[in-house]
This record gives sequence, structure tokens and C-alpha cells, in this order.
Amino acid sequence: VGYLMGVTYTGKQLIRDLLSGDSSSNLSHFGWGAGSTAFHDSQTILGSELFPSGGAVTRNTIYTTRNLDNPIRTTLTGRLESDQLNTGNLYEIGLFTAGSGGTMFNRQTFYRLLKTGRLRLVDDFYIEVKQI
Repeated sequence: VGYLMGVTYTGKQLIRDLLSGDSSSNLSHFGWGAGSTAFHDSQTILGSELFPSGGAVTRNTIYTTRNLDNPIRTTLTGRLESDQLNTGNLYEIGLFTAGSGGTMFNRQTFYRLLKTGRLRLVDDFYIEVKQI
């Protein structure tokens, strides 16, 4: 599967705040959408967000968060269950600080994924911060 992912400008500000000790805006939700516009770091929302809760404006909660032997390396896992978003094509995913609204940390676009009831998606995002 081909994809393009980037951290948004507001996501970079979030990294800065988290590194300085402000934990008030932790990443907590995944959002999926049908937008196919190319990524740009000025984006603050998904191109065409779809909500998995039967029309309610809420995103799925991040399923697991775990540090990997280092406080600046983390894995975030989100799930889209087989009974969610069986409406057709998905083209994008993003990490957010809230179930509705909040800050979009990143946006990833990919080739069309036809979501059906026979498919459960598990998405892992690995975030590592290191000095270069």
C-alpha cells in the first residue's frame, strides 16, 4: 500500500509542548476519512472525515499506548472494527487530541481502501523523538 504521511504544523507545536512538560494535549483518538487531497503541514482537519459511531461526531479512542524502553519512543494503536465505517472508500487517517475537534497531529493518505464488514483495521503509529 502506498501512502504519504506528515506531521502538521499544529502537530509540531504539540511535540514542542509535550517535550517541555505540558501533557494537557495528549494524543487520544484516530480519525478516518475519504479525502484524497495531498498532505500539507498547514492542514488542521482531515479532508473528508467519516465518523465510525453511526453518525455521531466522535472518533475512535486509541486502543493502546506504550513506551518502548524509552520515554520519547511510543507506539499508538488504533482499531476500526468490522462493524464500523462500512460505507465505502477510505483514503486518509489522522491522530487527534480529542474525540471531536482537538488538534490534528498528523495526516496520512493512502490508496483507496474499500472498507467492508469483513475487514477490521489495526493501525500502529510509532513516534520517536531523537536529537540529530
